[in-house]
Amino acid sequence: MSHANISSFCGLMAHPKPLHHKSYQEVSTEIHHATVEAAERVMLQAADVVKTRSNDTSEGVPVTTVSFDGTWQKRGHSSHYGVGVAIDFSTGLVLDAQVISNFCLACERGPKRESEGYGAWYARHRWQCQKNFDGSSNAMEAEAAGIIFSRSIRKRGLKYGTMLCDGDSKGFIKAKESCSYKVEKEDCINHIAKRMFNALENFKKSNKSLNYKLTRPNIEKITNTYATNLKQAAPDPENMKKAVMAGYFHMISTDAQPNHTLCPDGSTSWCHYKRAIANNTTMQTHRPTINRDIRKLVFPIFKRLSDVELLKRCARMGTQNANESFNAQIWKWCPKNNFAKKAAIETATFLAIIGFNCGPAGLKCLFLQLGLPWMPRNADYALNRHQQQIAQSKTKSTRLSKWKRKALKSRRLAMEHERETREGPPYASGGFNS
Repeated sequence: MSHANISSFCGLMAHPKPLHHKSYQEVSTEIHHATVEAAERVMLQAADVVKTRSNDTSEGVPVTTVSFDGTWQKRGHSSHYGVGVAIDFSTGLVLDAQVISNFCLACERGPKRESEGYGAWYARHRWQCQKNFDGSSNAMEAEAAGIIFSRSIRKRGLKYGTMLCDGDSKGFIKAKESCSYKVEKEDCINHIAKRMFNALENFKKSNKSLNYKLTRPNIEKITNTYATNLKQAAPDPENMKKAVMAGYFHMISTDAQPNHTLCPDGSTSWCHYKRAIANNTTMQTHRPTINRDIRKLVFPIFKRLSDVELLKRCARMGTQNANESFNAQIWKWCPKNNFAKKAAIETATFLAIIGFNCGPAGLKCLFLQLGLPWMPRNADYALNRHQQQIAQSKTKSTRLSKWKRKALKSRRLAMEHERETREGPPYASGGFNS
């Protein structure tokens, strides 16, 4: 909570004025240093766990797979601050994180480079400068990847032999260039599926006449079918390719022209046509997801996204769900809609690491670092909160819960599409200036 928010709260509650803003800064700095040290110990403990579980070594150094992702303090591509995080794939523990900043308020307001006293001023300021990167917001993720991979052996005693990433940035290229050992790449299956969604959306935007034939609900259904078929056929890339094409021909099938040759046989097949044959039951009516007029137009998309070399990189069906969950924890501590300095974002990041790796009880190490007692009520709160989190996680991970979320999303998209069709185009920049 910022000093201004504390002051507002005290004023509304008729409390005395809070501590002076300089005292507030001193306390914030102490908390920041304690959080950094506590989180560093937590990550070292995580590295020790990974070492004991690793079955692969290179030159006497344990090798592991990490999922890497970046997040930004502001939405869009104009953020001054970004965070890169490496999470061990097998244990789900955070191994390292790096906050990147291309902005320093003191540098903005201080002497300019060409001024006479700049050298002396910067010599005093450089040790507390908030800027550690001279590049664009888009390049922050790659910069963080390079820093984290370059120090993996020195700080964690590990080699990050495989990097699970989304392919949205040059993070993998930077990681390979920055470290002295070989790094291989794996793709997140969720982002591979997202490529199908984006490709169909872009195809739809470039062919406005096909809007009613390739609706948003249909695009979602095609994407889900593509992802499901990949997951069921993994880890063999050839089987994955066959499953993707089976899904394509299944979605273009009609009663007059059924195309189920590639669909799996048997009474438990996901294909209703093959299931009806195996069980000797009545055939269901075909409801083709892909319209007859666009089947040939979207086939190149399926062909490109069933390339064997691409499928090899996602054969393990790894996801960046852990990274996405961790990123959300950072911005719970430091909301994106509030201005924050680099130190505040670092504090939020390291608090998230402590909570992510150790749960609510992890705050005990921070309390001890600050010289504060860990009281029985603190321990009771941490235990109760941990049990609540486990219960919520178990509920959300059930098949019924996942099915309900998917069904709710499908209904919402169908309803939105129906409204847009009924209303027509209600908004366009300058489109109704008559």
